[in-house]
Amino acid sequence: MLVEIEIERYGAPGLTESQVSALREFSLTEVETETDTDGKTRLAWNAKPIIAIDALRLFPGAKVMRTIDNASVKSIAQRNTTIVNERCTVAVAGLGLLTVNEVCAEVDLCTESLQAKLANGWRILAVCVQPDQRRPDYVLGRTV
Repeated sequence: MLVEIEIERYGAPGLTESQVSALREFSLTEVETETDTDGKTRLAWNAKPIIAIDALRLFPGAKVMRTIDNASVKSIAQRNTTIVNERCTVAVAGLGLLTVNEVCAEVDLCTESLQAKLANGWRILAVCVQPDQRRPDYVLGRTV
């Protein structure tokens, strides 16, 4: 089950470094933080990360805004099975791919350039090996 949470901005102690890294690792949406005048790290305005309910214990005092518990989430969240669209015999991507809202295609990309893209938040969606090309092409995606 997934939950959308809201973390209180005022009167709260702020987020610890471990909480911020956990949010960035476990959230299905982009997590933006800001530091206020007191030096406390807080989520950006209107930020409501979507996390697995198991990670909720890391954020005491967080308010659950909504739960996402339907057949699609349950079937996509299963990591030990591959969901296949039987009509066109194509594997359906996991839940993380649903958060991608920007894509690009990189042709004949070298390893250093690929590493720079990955460091800038891009993730590999597909590797396309070409028959007469030294390096593969990549389809990259990220959440903006």
